[in-house]
Amino acid sequence: MFRPVLGVGGDDAAPVAVDLEPGRPWLVCGPPESGRSTVLAAVAAQATGPVLRVGADEAPPSSASLAGLAAGTLVLVDDAEQLDAATAEALVAVLAQHRGVVATSTAAVQTAYRGVLATVAQARTVVALGGALPPHCAHARPACDPAGGAGRAVVVIGTAASALQVAHP
Repeated sequence: MFRPVLGVGGDDAAPVAVDLEPGRPWLVCGPPESGRSTVLAAVAAQATGPVLRVGADEAPPSSASLAGLAAGTLVLVDDAEQLDAATAEALVAVLAQHRGVVATSTAAVQTAYRGVLATVAQARTVVALGGALPPHCAHARPACDPAGGAGRAVVVIGTAASALQVAHP
């Protein structure tokens, strides 16, 4: 089991670690400069196997490379709203089999209707940065700190929510 530590949080400012399972990708959302890429870096720093980084700043992975990913590969998607349609669609099948974390803006999640964003739009595990929550996490509003700085988040797992300060890896 892979259980990366994201930072500190809760009432006692204890380390917050969350299970990351194959086929159950996390959603990391928030405005630009809120810490989305930092969450991905923190998870990547703790990976014990291969890591595939996908994003606007990376060359798009080929269909063959996505189909041939090694078991246990961790897939990290940054700025998912900027992916081309073919890559966004191909990642749906990849995230069904591998551990994955998808980072994007909250607005992009709210308007997604297909591709990787639609896949994670209702994710069970959400790291919401910058005081912005996706609609399915509205119950976590009391844990939000809209005045918090970069890396200040709410981690939502199912119906539970906790304040989080993301660690810088």
